[in-house]
Amino acid sequence: MARPRQAGGTVLSPAQHRRRVWVAATRRRNEVINLARHRVSSGRPVDHGKFIFVLAQTLASAPAGKYRIRNNFVTWHGLDRVSLARAAYEAGFGQLGGDDPLFERALTKVSTAVAMGSDAAGRLLDVTAEERDLLGIRTIDATDEDRHERESRRREERKVRDRERKRRARAGTMTPRAEYLAKSLSATKPWLALGISRRTYERRNKSVAGVSATTSGDVASVSAPQVCPPTYIINTSTDRLASASQELLSGRPLSYDNATCPPGTVKGAGGSAAPASSSGSPGAPQSSDLSDEARAEARQQRDRAPDDQPITSTAGETS
Repeated sequence: MARPRQAGGTVLSPAQHRRRVWVAATRRRNEVINLARHRVSSGRPVDHGKFIFVLAQTLASAPAGKYRIRNNFVTWHGLDRVSLARAAYEAGFGQLGGDDPLFERALTKVSTAVAMGSDAAGRLLDVTAEERDLLGIRTIDATDEDRHERESRRREERKVRDRERKRRARAGTMTPRAEYLAKSLSATKPWLALGISRRTYERRNKSVAGVSATTSGDVASVSAPQVCPPTYIINTSTDRLASASQELLSGRPLSYDNATCPPGTVKGAGGSAAPASSSGSPGAPQSSDLSDEARAEARQQRDRAPDDQPITSTAGETS
């Protein structure tokens, strides 16, 4: 029974190990072919013997057989004269016969199925860091840059790309610093126009209970809450009616625990609706302004109401 292999702490079955080796060999073969094409097209001299040797060693590193890719199967012929001639043709070396001396030398030297290391392949093909980055080579190292230098350079390039990406993302939403400083409180100093200190100006702009402070430009505007109109709904029980009659006749505004207010207004203390203050704010008349006819009408409405129906008394009505 074949012994399982380990890769990165994971135990692989023999079939999984064969597939992993085949994937690495396929990738190395494609990268060597792309490198040879690039050098031929750019006019750089190409040593056919070295490239054919690396191709032969790559073909021999994975066992021949069929390998599954999703729902299809791919045939890997391994190393033979036909597969090596096809790889050389794809690399741009032209039609080379099976009896070519380069083929014979490569087939003779390749006597092991172990894949060539990335450093050894890079030295043999004289791969540069520029070619490696341009062609996206990952299985062959560069001769003018070791692994640690390459990782350090890539980290710096990644930082530069991230900073540029964040800068472009912030360009459309952020305010330029010069504009921000020109509109800041330290530059405008609105408290000087009001004749107060900065601390007093900032304290007045803070939100307090029932008052919302908003800053528009350099001047803070404070808006007071709307007061619930003096309209109340009371129960028709005996004690409530008696108390309501006394308050209505005495000129005091009606206020009960079940008072309701329209949306956007506030209630007074104790959970009851708060009438307008005695400062004479417009739109909130006081119950002391009611005439005798209005009080009499309220009493008649109370007497006509059945026992199970609440009475609605509007303290703001006038004759």
